[in-house]
Amino acid sequence: MTTLADVVEYHLALVDVLPDPEELRGGSTRPSLPRQYRSMLDRGEDSIAEALAILSDPSAYPAMFHCSAGKDRTGILAAVVLGVLGVPDEVIVADYVLSGRAMHRLVDHYKRAYPDAEEQLTRIAPAMVAADPAAMTAFIAASGPTTGASTTTPTRSVSGAASDTSAPRSSAERAR
Repeated sequence: MTTLADVVEYHLALVDVLPDPEELRGGSTRPSLPRQYRSMLDRGEDSIAEALAILSDPSAYPAMFHCSAGKDRTGILAAVVLGVLGVPDEVIVADYVLSGRAMHRLVDHYKRAYPDAEEQLTRIAPAMVAADPAAMTAFIAASGPTTGASTTTPTRSVSGAASDTSAPRSSAERAR
């Protein structure tokens, strides 16, 4: 049985600042989103490497990772983890798309919990809930060497980005 005392929490930020709400117009269909994802991957390289180090340690299981919303930053780490595990790109994209349903529920929750912010939430909701497969497909295509992970055609895989990092063990070792 796992108790709360057995839980180890790590804070591994991919970005220090969230985008301005004006940048969110257009949702995940905006052409800049794959570039933003790639930028988050590059800027968060140390955090990605540390997350992979933690997740590669069987004593860290069960494990969970998330961000404040669960689509963009979590989607990037999930894509890297799945890519490293050899999951086909189409499955990674399908996993990302599943985030859209949960994001609708999150926006509804925020509107109920923060009624004074409903107007702003309504304005940025399209970006929050959009999980367009084209955005993740373009991110994957721009994020690593060709691995043939696609089940239809060889594509670039995010697993290549992970192999470019060295995985520091500092936080995992400190937690023990």
